[in-house]
Amino acid sequence: MKNRDLIKILLEADMDAEVIIQKDAEGNAYSPLDGAVTNTVYIPDSKCSGEVYGVNCTADEVGMSEEDWKKTLQQKRCITLFPKR
Repeated sequence: MKNRDLIKILLEADMDAEVIIQKDAEGNAYSPLDGAVTNTVYIPDSKCSGEVYGVNCTADEVGMSEEDWKKTLQQKRCITLFPKR
């Protein structure tokens, strides 16, 4: 889903409705949305899961070599939604 698609859906919804995140496609768990971060990159490890990295992190912080981290930072930015803890 693109940001514009999410915005369109959210603008049509009740502005006081809580945002809930589904854990997986099978509907095994759900969580209320606590926030969103836009300065991240997503690296898929399969068709339906992967890793998200904050672009302000260092290679050491994410456990990558400098070369791999530079490649990761070349990926398109994404919006990461995260649940309440």
